[in-house]
Parts: sequence; structure tokens; C-alpha cells
Amino acid sequence: MKSAGQMALHETVLVLFVLVLLLIVGMVAYSRYTAYRFSSLALEMDEQQSTILLNSLLTLPELGCADEDCLDTGKFLPFQAVVNSDRGYYTQVFGAKKIVVSLLYPRPAEGDCTSQAYVEEGYPLNCNQWVLYDSPPQTIRQRIVVSSPLSLYFPETDTYALGRVDIDVYR
Repeated sequence: MKSAGQMALHETVLVLFVLVLLLIVGMVAYSRYTAYRFSSLALEMDEQQSTILLNSLLTLPELGCADEDCLDTGKFLPFQAVVNSDRGYYTQVFGAKKIVVSLLYPRPAEGDCTSQAYVEEGYPLNCNQWVLYDSPPQTIRQRIVVSSPLSLYFPETDTYALGRVDIDVYR
């Protein structure tokens, strides 16, 4: 039989073991909660940043109309060329995003608006979207899409149309 001192020592060790185990479980749970909270804050900040970018696209001199709140489609193809020639600068400005402007009404044909589509008969109704910027990261864990309707100006025909800008935020 064990003595009373040994029993008290075993009880103390058992109580300490349970307390340490509870402390470890609590620390793991807290660290997971904190990691989840940080990721949700990062997601919220990315969404807010995209909304700000969405609102500022109309005021960019490279894309916006001179006197009105619209996007000038005549500037889209030159903007794509500038982005491709100075990729580093625009990667700093926009980050890991994809910016696509789509023509919604009048109902156009499906397809990307390229320089080839621009010179064909039937422009602007022979295509429906311009990919202004696309810089995805190496690995995409998550994608958020922020969209907004806007007015598109076609200087070739001096007409306006309804469009939508989609900003895909990659994480």
C-alpha cells in the first residue's frame, strides 16, 4: 500500500497535468480564433480597398470621361498597352486583381474587345468585355468579386451604353 504522502503527490501531479492540458487547449483555441479573426479582417480590408478602387476608376485620367462620370471605351485599348509596357507600376497600383469592364446594354455579341474587334464592322456591338488589368498571384486561395454598374462612352459613335465593372481580388 502507498502512503498518504505518495497519494497526495499523485493527486497534485494529476491536478497539475489537467491544468496544463486545459491551458494548452485554451491557447490552441485562442490562436485559432485570432487567426480566423485576422483572416476575416484581411478579407474585409481587401473588399474595402476594391470598393475604393471601383469608385476611383471613373476619375482615372487613363480611363474616365473628361466631363462626366463614365468610362471612355476609346481609352481602353491604349490603357491595356500601357499596362503591358509598365507592368511593375500598375502591379504596385492595383496589386493582385483583375479588372474587367463589360457591356450590358444594348445587348452585344459575346467575346473580348480587342484591337481586332475594334476595327471590324459592328463595333461596339461585336464584343462585350474589356480586360483592363489582370495580375493573378501564383496560387489563388480565395477570390472576391466587387461589381458596379456604370456608363460607358463610345467616342467613335458618340453614344453611351450601360456597363458593369468587375474587380476580382485574389488572395
